[in-house]
Amino acid sequence: MAVLFLYFMFLTLVSVGVGAFASRIFTRKSLFLLDIVWMGMASIALCAGVWSFFGSLNYVFSTIISIVALISMAFVPYTRQLIWSIIVFFLNLPKLQKMGIILITLLILAFGTLSGYVLDNDSYYIQTIKWLDTYALVPGIANWHLFLAQQSGFHVLEAALNFDFFNISFNDTGLFLTLVMVFWSILPAVIEESTVQKAYRNLMVLVLSVLLLLGTAPSPDVPVILIHYYVIYKFLFPVAEKQSENLLISIALVSLACYFKMTAIYLTVFPVFLFIKGFKSNWKSAGKLAVFPFAFLVVIIIKNGIASGYPLFPLTFVSLNVDWILPLEMAQFYTAATEAQAYGIAVADLQSLGAWERMVIWLTQDGVEGWINIFIGLVIVSSSIATLVFFKKSRLRTVFIVFLLFSITLFLTSPQARFFLPLLFPALILLGIYSIPVLRKRSYKIAVVGIIASSSMLIVPSVVALLTDNPRMKQVPTFSIDHMIYPGAASRFGTAFAKANINNITYNNPESADFFYGSYDIPLPAAQPEYFEYFRTYFMVSPEYRGDSPQQGFRAIRN
Repeated sequence: MAVLFLYFMFLTLVSVGVGAFASRIFTRKSLFLLDIVWMGMASIALCAGVWSFFGSLNYVFSTIISIVALISMAFVPYTRQLIWSIIVFFLNLPKLQKMGIILITLLILAFGTLSGYVLDNDSYYIQTIKWLDTYALVPGIANWHLFLAQQSGFHVLEAALNFDFFNISFNDTGLFLTLVMVFWSILPAVIEESTVQKAYRNLMVLVLSVLLLLGTAPSPDVPVILIHYYVIYKFLFPVAEKQSENLLISIALVSLACYFKMTAIYLTVFPVFLFIKGFKSNWKSAGKLAVFPFAFLVVIIIKNGIASGYPLFPLTFVSLNVDWILPLEMAQFYTAATEAQAYGIAVADLQSLGAWERMVIWLTQDGVEGWINIFIGLVIVSSSIATLVFFKKSRLRTVFIVFLLFSITLFLTSPQARFFLPLLFPALILLGIYSIPVLRKRSYKIAVVGIIASSSMLIVPSVVALLTDNPRMKQVPTFSIDHMIYPGAASRFGTAFAKANINNITYNNPESADFFYGSYDIPLPAAQPEYFEYFRTYFMVSPEYRGDSPQQGFRAIRN
């Protein structure tokens, strides 16, 4: 925890320093401190994305970003004012609130020391970051492991800031952003707020338990959930005298969310709405406003093209004529497997089902998954009724319409419960605020209860284990006294491995657990022999180096 606290201090200085520097490029007006932090993260992620095309995200990139932050603090008075304002704000808080801030910080730091709980952590999160740290963005990396085709921008950001060259590899940027957003949620606002506005802000912490659990791993879902919540806050409750800054930050955040996860594409509705509403004044700044969307779009297209050969992956109707292109049938398998996972059945079984049969299976899955899906269905139905009958304000209705369209899209693709969360949470909170008066009147006290409830997962981890039937998910990471100084291992599973060969590649075969997609926290390149055997048997393909080393990338060969 102590080491992680120092790392969070580093992230604070870097995000504020780079954010203040970047903000001065776009506007001379002052931004809210939270906006500066997000602006810093967006700028670093964008620069790291470009850098990864040419070189690894090692100490060189980290040093350059740190120097930029130091220059900003030394020569940009605005940066020093922001950092000083943080110190003054904390010192002026009442003792009780100071104590609350300290306890919340300790809670999130404690979760940051735990091994990653999400299964995706051991299939591709850790390995994606390792590849970026070691070799940069490798051509045809999808041919080595199908899930590495994703190359989430959040993992690019993690690789850029994780200090892997010190053999520490902090992958806790998501929890740092969670801490920042929790402070925003519970600390006194710097602007005048309505009762509804304050309640929406306070009640964000009701989803803290989910953020903490996902945040034990470098999950893109964490920042995407946070960005959705904050962008909707800015959309519903704009500050009249900061409309241009509000639009700028909203556009930057939406662009960042799409870079992290393309399912955030529906979030673009909100800045487009704001731009059109103030078209006459916004048109004059269209060039500056287009910088983040255009830059991130270019980076996403190039990233996907390098990783898989499909610039719009997982869409395959556009492809590159390169030797590292992922075979079409494997790309289609990826899409089908992602969809089948949402229903808990095999790909072959899903393809024979109609829409109604799929819906029944989705709602009646065994264990807690089925209950969660039923709950999601109820929120969708309630949102539909509220939109059609009760909510008349255009902005509020827009939020629910976007949520409903987003839900329909997921049902047509892959309705995994986790995918609904970014828009489900804001919709659920808004439904509660407008339906239950006590949520508006007692929002702060309810928020405090939510934080206390979230701590139960740390004190009694067996609570989480009771919510799943999956044997692997029952292995909940636990906090130990050793974590007071230094974080635990990145993976819940061991690091034992044996050497194996396929074509011209010598790779590392994990021995700690039998998981088809598992690659865990072992040296590169890593994969399961069963994984290669499956694709060799059913797709007649296997990977090989394009040259003599992993850095030159991978291509698929027919067997």
